Amino acid sequence: MTDVPSVSDVLTIIFLLLPGFVAIHIARRLGRYEFTLTDFETTTWSLFGSLPIDAAFVGVLAIFGVRLTSFSDLSNELLVPGAAALFVALALIGGGATGLVLRYTIHKGVRQGAVWDVIFGQFMKRRKGIWITVYTSDGKEYQGALAWMSQGPNIPKEILLRSPIEVFRSRDGEVQNTLEGADSIYFRDSNIDRVAFETPLGL
Repeated sequence: MTDVPSVSDVLTIIFLLLPGFVAIHIARRLGRYEFTLTDFETTTWSLFGSLPIDAAFVGVLAIFGVRLTSFSDLSNELLVPGAAALFVALALIGGGATGLVLRYTIHKGVRQGAVWDVIFGQFMKRRKGIWITVYTSDGKEYQGALAWMSQGPNIPKEILLRSPIEVFRSRDGEVQNTLEGADSIYFRDSNIDRVAFETPLGL
């Protein structure tokens, strides 16, 4: 007859898998990985992430003379505050180190967040002196200083352009004429086709 695992055994298994979950979460945040994982992928990566952390935990305990010869020994050791703290620290260190390596190698130069929100952050730092060209959905072109832009989840992307200059071009792209006049012009999300930033944003 197969023995039914005790509550202590189940909790120990969960505790052994938890560091991998924490490490993967930290590594994704620091490594600038924003894609969504399925439950199966999360469980699988947590398992693979837990293996080296669990091995390091057992190795560090062995260095300090604590030998784990059975699953029961491991369960008992996890109840010791110092050992539990070591386990958590290894998860944080493992996840942090992995995330930083990914951030400065594979994902070097990658920015987190939507492009619009990243640009908004640069706008908030400078507030003025950002010169842009707005190309509208009806084929018009406006140049001017960025006075304001909307920001936030589920909020339409809107722009307020100060001292706007409408640019008229020939078919070959040469500037034929410009028109000034308004103090500011407001562009709704549906009006904007694309935006060119003439001022370097330092991204």
